[in-house]
Amino acid sequence: PSPPTSPPAPVRPSLTNPATVATYLHQVRATNAAGAFGPCAAAASFSAPATDNTGGFSFNGGWSGVNLSGAFNGSVQESSTVGAFAQNSNGLAGSTVAWLSTTGPDRGMASVSVDGGPAQTVDLYSATPQPATIVWQATNLGSVNPHTIKVTVLGARNPASAGNKVEIDADPART
Repeated sequence: PSPPTSPPAPVRPSLTNPATVATYLHQVRATNAAGAFGPCAAAASFSAPATDNTGGFSFNGGWSGVNLSGAFNGSVQESSTVGAFAQNSNGLAGSTVAWLSTTGPDRGMASVSVDGGPAQTVDLYSATPQPATIVWQATNLGSVNPHTIKVTVLGARNPASAGNKVEIDADPART
């Protein structure tokens, strides 16, 4: 027999009420070498607070605020200016941090790094617009806090993309 499983669920702050911090609970179940399952046990809960683009970020270069339906708290900051960058102003606590953005047919590429580490390239292209999407995350950051995320506009794009726009929507920190 195989263990009961649940489909993966996105973990992010409440998009319907950004003032509320989402708290998640989960259970674990073990199996022994003979294939017998033990009882379910509750694991530690964790929270997913967020830093919205409208506060808690510093923007350098050409960024503009835009209202966007479906975005966390209803707006994003966007830029197509090569070298423009955004960075959270206040450190993020938690062992996992992530960047929420919009993916879509006119989105470009950005580099993102955490705590000044090596940058990774993120391609924000998708055939259809998808606001409030976790486009990058860093896990297992340990207990060194606070964390800083820096997103830099590269001016590059996927060959299928009609543009090179990069957006900052929110920056959730999870424990």
